[in-house]
Amino acid sequence: MTDIQTNAGNSADSASCHSVRMAGNRRQLLRAGIGAAGLILAAPALRWSRGEAAAQDRGTASGLSQAEELMVMALQHEHGAVIQYANHAGLLSHWVNPIFSKTFQEIIADEVDHAVTLVNALIARGVTPTLAVWPPRTGNGPRQLVLLDIAAEQSAVELYSEILEHDLDPALRTAVAAIRDAEILHRNIFNDLLEKV
Repeated sequence: MTDIQTNAGNSADSASCHSVRMAGNRRQLLRAGIGAAGLILAAPALRWSRGEAAAQDRGTASGLSQAEELMVMALQHEHGAVIQYANHAGLLSHWVNPIFSKTFQEIIADEVDHAVTLVNALIARGVTPTLAVWPPRTGNGPRQLVLLDIAAEQSAVELYSEILEHDLDPALRTAVAAIRDAEILHRNIFNDLLEKV
């Protein structure tokens, strides 16, 4: 076998391994996205119905306190972040290195957990959660993607900090503070990732 044939065979094997890794990473990201939708919708239908009835009984224009409106906005933000990060994980894995998808998968799992916490808190307050999405953003290059993700996390930090300025029961205050701290950690992870792209 000639050196050219050997190199061609090695290149084909390398490309095949890369394709298998990419397909596995995409499957994991898809599972995370599907899991996000499933978890958000997992609240029992009976509790959702009670939430709608309670919101209708309030009689105000929106029926929501300022803290509740912010929590609804935070839920939309979490859902949008899941979509944005799944997209960016796929692009960065393709453009730069498949290893980046693992970092995004861990952050997506956190965002799903945040969304579930918000759904349960809203339902407990008699508010019907919505799956409207804060608009995810994307860019044309790896650095731009990560900068957008840093901005998304900074927005989340500010939003949760604003929620904490309102009158919340102690358990909810603890949960929202933990979410805010996780968003700070995510922002720091993306800042580190920025140096690698």
